[in-house]
Amino acid sequence: MNTFSPYTPQATDYSPYTEQLLQRIFEQLLLNGSGNGNTADHNCISIANDIVEFGTVTVLPDIPANAKTAIVAIEADATTTDKTIVAHYSETATVSVEVGMPIGHGGVIELLTIQNINNFIITGLEDKKTHQLQVTYYS
Repeated sequence: MNTFSPYTPQATDYSPYTEQLLQRIFEQLLLNGSGNGNTADHNCISIANDIVEFGTVTVLPDIPANAKTAIVAIEADATTTDKTIVAHYSETATVSVEVGMPIGHGGVIELLTIQNINNFIITGLEDKKTHQLQVTYYS
């Protein structure tokens, strides 16, 4: 008899990502993540950074007019004790500290349409913490 045991993520204190490492992760996601992209079809056109704070709704910064897809990553504030879930985000609805899709430190989101890029919002969950949001746009 097979017994299914779901994986339970463990709180892990990840080492900080460098911009070069994130760029390699972004490229691999486009190549392998969804099967929707490759470097010939999706050229990096812009990289932007913003901050995510408690209770403040943040939209994606500096969206280029010719953006078609984007990769969004979040780095938790260094003083955050539990980095499992540091923010809530949405591509279609509202977010708050109680509502939204959870994302943790090192989390990466692939946005496949300009509508998802334009509608993306995110908010932090812990007071007095400032998380880094990194976005790479592709044409």
